[in-house]
Amino acid sequence: MSAIRERFPPQGLAGMIVHGPAWQTDRTRRWFLPCPTDPPTSSTWLSAAGHAGNRMQDTFLVTTHLTTMLPVDFVSLNSVYPVCGAEGTGNMVWGIGVNLAADGEVYNTHSGTLGPYTDGMVQNVIEVMDDHDLTALFAAFDINDLIDMAFTREGNNVADTINADVIFLGWLFSYEADM
Repeated sequence: MSAIRERFPPQGLAGMIVHGPAWQTDRTRRWFLPCPTDPPTSSTWLSAAGHAGNRMQDTFLVTTHLTTMLPVDFVSLNSVYPVCGAEGTGNMVWGIGVNLAADGEVYNTHSGTLGPYTDGMVQNVIEVMDDHDLTALFAAFDINDLIDMAFTREGNNVADTINADVIFLGWLFSYEADM
């Protein structure tokens, strides 16, 4: 073991990738959380793109939830975006809500909503809904919190003009990690 340490000192060798914040300057991580879904059926698949997700029917107000915890290396949030696909072209009206709470806390110790927003969708194209800064809803969370995220499509809103179902695929996070 001592021979290995002599050959590979803890500070690393020139050109060698070494783990840790002093050596690794890019600490940005992307994390995709797929939405929970039933086993794939014709009613839960985005038909042309072939991706599983939650079908959000046209003409209805539909909400889907996902609960998770932060990764253990989480330091700060850069962005969070819902990811969807539409089976038609037009505007989708949508919003999000969050509930944050740790073990022993009331389930909605910290909560909030944003939206409704109206964004254009193109048939059979996967869209990262990145036109809006949603990070303010997550400002109060702690590394020990359970995070319940709700995505709502207002298919019953007259401004929602897709006239087809939307498939909610999940959430795309970007965060800074602690090495």
